[in-house]
Amino acid sequence: RLGPGLESSDMITSGYKASAVLAKSFLGGAVIDRSGVWIGIIQSSDAGVTSVLPVSAIRQALSGVLREQVISRPALGAHYIDLARGSGISESLRKRRTNGAYLFGTTGDPAVLPRSAAAAAGLRSGDVIIKVNGQLLTETLGLSDALQSFAARQSIEITYVRDGTEKTVTVVLDEVTS
Repeated sequence: RLGPGLESSDMITSGYKASAVLAKSFLGGAVIDRSGVWIGIIQSSDAGVTSVLPVSAIRQALSGVLREQVISRPALGAHYIDLARGSGISESLRKRRTNGAYLFGTTGDPAVLPRSAAAAAGLRSGDVIIKVNGQLLTETLGLSDALQSFAARQSIEITYVRDGTEKTVTVVLDEVTS
C-alpha cells in the first residue's frame, strides 16, 4: 500500500471513474462509449474506488496470455505524484508545473526502485517525467496509463525535467508477470 497521493508506474490505473452503483451491479462488465466502442471493464480497487480498466491495458495483457500463457505488462519501477490529477500539492513541489509525474518516495517506497528500468536510465527522486515517447502527460493521460500501451522489454523515450532542464533518455521497460 503506497502513501497518500503516491502512485506507482507499474500499476494499471485509469483515467475513467465509474459510479459506485455501476460497480456494485456490473463489476467486471464492459464499458462502451456513446459511439459503441469498447473502452474498458468496470473494476474496484482496495480503497473502494470504482474505476474502469482501460481496453489498452486489457489488450496488452491478453497478447501476453495468448503468446506465452502468462500475463505480462511493462514496468518502469518508479513512484510518483501525478501533478495534473493531484490536489493540495504545494507550489514548491510542483515546480511551476501543472502536469507530469513528480518522482517522489517515502520511507519504504523509494521514488526509484533499485535495479529497475528507471534506475538504469538514471532517473531519480525530484525528476518530473513530462512525456512518454513524445506524448505529453496530462490530466487524462497519466504515467502508468501511458506505459501500458507498450510491451515489456520495449525501448521507449522518457522526457523529464531535472533542476529546470528538460532531458530525454531511452528506457528499456522491465516486465511484471502474474
